[in-house]
Amino acid sequence: MSSFAVGIDPASTGPAGMKHRFFTRQRRNKPNSEHIGRSTAVQTFFEGPNFNESDENWVEHAPPSLPQAKKKKQEGAAVQVFKRKKRNWGHEGFYIYKVRLQSPLLRSALEETLKTYGVTYNKNDLFADSYEPHRALFFSIDKIAEVAKTTDDETTRSHSELLLSVIEEIFDEDFDDLEVLDRDDTITFKLLWTLFPEKSIYADAMDGLPPRGFRVKKVNHTFDSLQLQSETIVFDGFRYSTTQWTDDVARFEGAVSRNAIPGLAYPGLAYLNLDKNPDLRARLIERGRKALDMQTIRYMKVPVDPGTSSMWLKGKDQQRVIVDTYLFVEREEPFKDLEALPGYDIKNGVKGRAYTGGKPTSTPKHDRHAGEDKEVLEVELRSIDGAGQKDVVSHPVSSRWRDDGSSGTDREAPRRPTEAEIQVNRRIILDSEENLFIMNHLAYGYSLDHRKWQTFDIDRLTPVESDKSIFQKVVLDEQKKDVLKTLVESHMESTARYDDLIVGKGQCLVIILSGPPGTGKTLVAESLSEHMGCPLLRVDPNTIQPDTFLIIMKDAAEWGSLVLFDEPDFLFENQESSTDRKNLLAFLRQAEYFKGIIFLTTNLGRSIDPAVLSRAQIHITFPDLNEPNRVRVWQNFIDRVPEDVGSLSAEDVARLATWRINGREIKNILNMAVSWYRKKGEFSVGSIETLIKTICPSARREEHAVGNGSTGDGEEVDLLGL
Repeated sequence: MSSFAVGIDPASTGPAGMKHRFFTRQRRNKPNSEHIGRSTAVQTFFEGPNFNESDENWVEHAPPSLPQAKKKKQEGAAVQVFKRKKRNWGHEGFYIYKVRLQSPLLRSALEETLKTYGVTYNKNDLFADSYEPHRALFFSIDKIAEVAKTTDDETTRSHSELLLSVIEEIFDEDFDDLEVLDRDDTITFKLLWTLFPEKSIYADAMDGLPPRGFRVKKVNHTFDSLQLQSETIVFDGFRYSTTQWTDDVARFEGAVSRNAIPGLAYPGLAYLNLDKNPDLRARLIERGRKALDMQTIRYMKVPVDPGTSSMWLKGKDQQRVIVDTYLFVEREEPFKDLEALPGYDIKNGVKGRAYTGGKPTSTPKHDRHAGEDKEVLEVELRSIDGAGQKDVVSHPVSSRWRDDGSSGTDREAPRRPTEAEIQVNRRIILDSEENLFIMNHLAYGYSLDHRKWQTFDIDRLTPVESDKSIFQKVVLDEQKKDVLKTLVESHMESTARYDDLIVGKGQCLVIILSGPPGTGKTLVAESLSEHMGCPLLRVDPNTIQPDTFLIIMKDAAEWGSLVLFDEPDFLFENQESSTDRKNLLAFLRQAEYFKGIIFLTTNLGRSIDPAVLSRAQIHITFPDLNEPNRVRVWQNFIDRVPEDVGSLSAEDVARLATWRINGREIKNILNMAVSWYRKKGEFSVGSIETLIKTICPSARREEHAVGNGSTGDGEEVDLLGL
């Protein structure tokens, strides 16, 4: 076998040491970076054709500049129009994307109008731009037409007419559509924005809820949604501000009624033109004026459930409330990002709610600051006519209102407005009728019945007036009633009637009412409150803490209210816990300086703590109800039965009074009897006695005959349907 040898280039080895027979690698020169950045020069690049952020295209030479004559021609145009291609499927051609207003004559005539709708001239710019969908041009068209018809300057007229022709080109098809939509009082989503020019007023509501007024602030319009930013006017406890409300309307198909636009705050009735709805216009104005009276503390009543027949006794369909925005804001902090209305100029004021030192202005019956040393702070408020006239208001500064106990002017503490400031607030609102349209429909305060802070519809609020007849119906010894009424009236008229040796102490009237349950103790406090026409602040004994007494007494002093502690544990001599003892000491300490009237009720008169007894001016005991008194109680509650339910004869009342039950049980039974009537249509002495046997199984009759020798056992009534 012959053999031969093949020469192999070591450099031609392949992967994994593989040898190549014919391939020889050609070595390339490696790039040299030593020259980069060595030259003393600046190289400039220019944006090239089809440039965009994701695909940058730069060129070394700038595009050729316009000839000077052509450049001057473009810059000299009163209006420039920029068109882009229509990219929607099935459409060809161009649409006007941007309109540049370069005419100084148009700027002079239209700058303020265009600014209202979002098109502004910057300080150093000679032009303003309007972009699609050209809201400002659409809403300004009438003003532009007015300038074209009324101006004496021929050039201004021609520039205005030129701009009108551009606007007509933009909205040519939309104008045709709007003519049909206006005729039918409908709107499409595409043109929904045309209903809401900036600063326009609209109102909306749902069935059963009060209408609310809004002022349009801004509209953001996309293909799929429209965001409507509006504002209403609220009182923050010191002055009036605006708060924003946002509605998001999703895209909808076809035309919908303008009074049922889906997606508004209350998707029910949307009133876009108050001039076409005079009743609504008058209602909003009336409510706005009524809201102006809610700057101070107001004792009001509001229907519990309007429009329905009462299931219970009359008198429970109205709840008593205290309108007090100042304290509501302090306790609940309901507002954010408030913007004060134009017209305020407060020295050393701050944005949003105003904070300056000063004694709150309120309408309490008792002035808890009488005789204190006071400083004076001057607050300037510019009048709304803008003429620079100032009202200088002096008001006292009291350290009593500061939680830290510091003296002097505290500019961080919020306060109530003075009477002069209230009048300034009123003038600022009344400066424009539009402000009345968009006044907040809610009042803020405290529900005396529910014992919590709530909001109330202003439309439903009415003042509480004194009712002298209620106390007359209280079943109690007439001499005791006369003493109670006389002392309460006297104390309300003069808080200094009971002076202590130490000034400011001993001016609290403490009344203890003790006796068995259902004998009228709480009713006495309630009826005296109605008799005097002042609030009754009920204190829930389960929520009492040592540090809450100061708040309770402070609120009562500001509101001029009576205070009722119903069966408080701290009242008794042998407190079961250290908390009760602390509560007693806190109560005694605060009562020393409280100038109002406090009612304390208890079922156990003999075990009242001596410290409480020593501070009480009046202690009235209530005996069990005897039969004559039960007759009066039954008759009082039967008089409150709704007219459609019916009534009972004197003989029926006498028969019911033979049952030994207390006043609370009588009230509950009659409430159930009214409910029974609503279900079964029966209201009789027989049905009521069946309720007595069911609800009060331990009740017994007096041991004597009833009526015409009857045993008093009425016909049994089936209670399964109750």
